[in-house]
Amino acid sequence: MDKPYGYLTVAMNFKDIDAEEFNDWYDTEHMVERIHTPGFMNARRWLGAYDPRISLSNYDLESFDVLKTPAYQAIVGVNLSPWSRRIVRKATRICRFLSEQAVPGRLEGAMEAEGLLLYAATVPEAMEDEFNAWYNEEHLARMSKVPGVLRARRFRVRESEQPHKFFAIYDLTEPGVEKSQDWQDALNTPWTAKLIPHLQNEIELVLRRYHMNG
Repeated sequence: MDKPYGYLTVAMNFKDIDAEEFNDWYDTEHMVERIHTPGFMNARRWLGAYDPRISLSNYDLESFDVLKTPAYQAIVGVNLSPWSRRIVRKATRICRFLSEQAVPGRLEGAMEAEGLLLYAATVPEAMEDEFNAWYNEEHLARMSKVPGVLRARRFRVRESEQPHKFFAIYDLTEPGVEKSQDWQDALNTPWTAKLIPHLQNEIELVLRRYHMNG
């Protein structure tokens, strides 16, 4: 059986960094290093749709094991370049999830997407089974049918500094889909209403696609 795709996503606030330098670093070093690492299938950058100082990058991987290879380890941690260390030190990290695709398992991101929504939350341990069942049996299927949603995927976190065990990524035709009536209607179910009061440690980022030099 084929392994699920791996996934790496990092979000940060770079309000204390010159935007031109931050983009130069990402465009000419940081993302270039990663997309040339064996096992990295694609790379995309995003900026906050409502706060342009929020940055997110995401990468589909052939499997989670790619993140353990010598090639990847050679560009992270103690092996970060001086430029990377300086940028990382100044930025405020929102989340960094090293993960594998839980649902559907082996689906790449929509390269045509101009919007993206990341959502992560935890629930009390006693509700985790129901939370996962809701996501996998009802929620993702409903959200994937909303006009403007190109992909709805859920990921199992393997390594992170955050407490989240799962998170979801929605590839959108553009930011603002999440404000539509169709989106709200898809959310409006009795099962959703039951779980909402128990959500903790929520992270919700709505982003627009970053295009180099434009």
